[in-house]
Amino acid sequence: MQRLSMPLWARLVVLTAAGLLSLIGSSMFYSSALYQTADRTTKMKELYDVAGTAGNAHIAFGELRYWLTDLSVSLLMSSERSANTAREKLDKDLERLSAHDPDTIKMLRAEVESYVTTAMDAANAYTDGNRVIGNTFLATARIHSAKVDQALNDLVEKVNAAAVAERQLVIDRADSSARMALYIVIALCLIGMALTVLVLRSIVGPLQRLNDGIAGLMQGRYDVEIPPEGNHEFGAMARTLNLFRDSIVERQRLETEAEAQRQTIATAIETIPDGFVLYDSDACIVLANSKYTEMFPQIASHVQPGVSFRQIMEAQVKSGEARLGDLSPEAWIEQRVARHLEDHDSVDERRYGDAWVRISKRQTPDGGKVAVYTDITELKQRETEISNARDAAEAALSDLQKAQARLVQSEKMASLGQLTAGIAHEIKNPLNFVNNFSKLSDELLRELEEVLQEPIKALDDEVRDEAEDLLKTVRENLIKISDHGKRADSIVKNMLLHSRDGPSERRSANINAIAEEALNLAYHGLRAENSNFNIEIVKSLAADTGDIECYPQDLLRVFLNLINNGMYAAHKRGEDQTGDFSPKLWLTTQVDGDMIKIEVRDNGNGIPSEIQEKIFTPFFTTKPAGQGTGLGLSLSYDIVNKQHGGELTVNSRPGEFTAFQVALARTLADVDDGEGKT
Repeated sequence: MQRLSMPLWARLVVLTAAGLLSLIGSSMFYSSALYQTADRTTKMKELYDVAGTAGNAHIAFGELRYWLTDLSVSLLMSSERSANTAREKLDKDLERLSAHDPDTIKMLRAEVESYVTTAMDAANAYTDGNRVIGNTFLATARIHSAKVDQALNDLVEKVNAAAVAERQLVIDRADSSARMALYIVIALCLIGMALTVLVLRSIVGPLQRLNDGIAGLMQGRYDVEIPPEGNHEFGAMARTLNLFRDSIVERQRLETEAEAQRQTIATAIETIPDGFVLYDSDACIVLANSKYTEMFPQIASHVQPGVSFRQIMEAQVKSGEARLGDLSPEAWIEQRVARHLEDHDSVDERRYGDAWVRISKRQTPDGGKVAVYTDITELKQRETEISNARDAAEAALSDLQKAQARLVQSEKMASLGQLTAGIAHEIKNPLNFVNNFSKLSDELLRELEEVLQEPIKALDDEVRDEAEDLLKTVRENLIKISDHGKRADSIVKNMLLHSRDGPSERRSANINAIAEEALNLAYHGLRAENSNFNIEIVKSLAADTGDIECYPQDLLRVFLNLINNGMYAAHKRGEDQTGDFSPKLWLTTQVDGDMIKIEVRDNGNGIPSEIQEKIFTPFFTTKPAGQGTGLGLSLSYDIVNKQHGGELTVNSRPGEFTAFQVALARTLADVDDGEGKT
């Protein structure tokens, strides 16, 4: 210690510098040796590559010689092409060899060219039938071939010999470098050991005394002897050790105060009614209260300080309490961990078993998180009850509104039916008078024509023609009166049928049979009126509809009216629309619980939304004047809704389709017709 008066850092610098210099010197030696070895190895590789290329050239020349010889014998074009290919390969190999031995390669190219030229001359001579000349050229070609073979063999042997010599030189150099490196390492190790022992002896003594002082402090003996302070490094360490002793005493005092504060905080956290967990910046548990483990008993054994949030999630998955949804367990865990590590506050509500928990997480200044778990099961139950009550109220309101609309429509239909009956009865008597006297006038006119037949013949031509024209005009007028009277009578009958008090025969009938009968009647009726009428019909009749209790003739009238309207609408669109359009009508029956539903759908122009509510009103029609009375849908509505207690609805999209649906019960109950009759 006394012999080395240098500061501690200087001693370490000397020791480190000696080590670094040794390392640098040995590294430089190794680098030089490796560089020389690598250079020689590269040269050796190049020589082996040249030898390989020379061998390939020899092979290529052999192929060239074979195909040229074959060409001389067979005179085939394929042999000439193969010879050209072999020549190209040989030229490429010679080009690569030219950098190594340009003189030899130059000689080889000349000999190859002479060989090829002479061989081709021999082939040409054989082709011309001059075998003597061909043999002469072929003999000359063999001389050139022998020279090329010899030159290539010499080149390969020369290059191989050089490569072997270079390889031996690399091995010798590597062996010499290894021995020298071993000597250098041994010398450096001995020097380093000597320097290390010298420096350590000057350090270990003072350090031992300092270590004894530190050991005493660690054992809690704060009166332990510490070496005196000084201006050297060990003196500075002694000062530091004194400061350390003082800081330990102060820290113990602060720890006592902090422990008291922690106990106060822990007691407060333990008494709150919610689950509480504090995570550090590494997402590991710092503390958790007992309420948290009560809320999640399946993972209670894992809730310990130091356990990570990921481990808690893994335990939750293993317990079966995690709601994974469509995610795999690994993906669910990664999602929850990523959400926990987000650097912002969050509030989430999750279901665990039968309980709902609100999870409120807040970021702490040090990057940790405080999580509060609140049981909101009762709140969720109240929300569900309120939601169910609201849905029930909305459904009841909707049903009430629909019932009110049906009641208004039924009252409207009843009032209009009564009005229609009154009007029909008032019109019936004068209409009967018109029809009867029209028929009587027709008979009287026939008698008048018979009486005047002879007197008319006695008249001159002009008067006779005028009389005949007058009779003809009277007859035509009577026909018009009769036709319009019949049409008016039909309207009155429909009006009376619309307002009638009693139904027709009530019995069981097959709804599919009634619908098909109406379909056939409507189709053939329209075909009889218009020979150009055509429409595609798609039937889908459920086989399990069976028989229902109904008034078959009245339902036939309903289906006939709906199908007639649908066919008319689809055909009308086909007439009005240019381009590719096919009129189509769908007739569908299906069973829906205790109800049978029949739908008539067409691909006509549809019904505008603003008039859809009016279509069941008597005398309302969308057809042109003279083509409809406006009583068909009104009558159908009464038959379905009043007479059968069913429901007739319409669904239409303008420009696309119209669909009427009839819903009927299998058993016909007694239905009030609005006047107290059943």
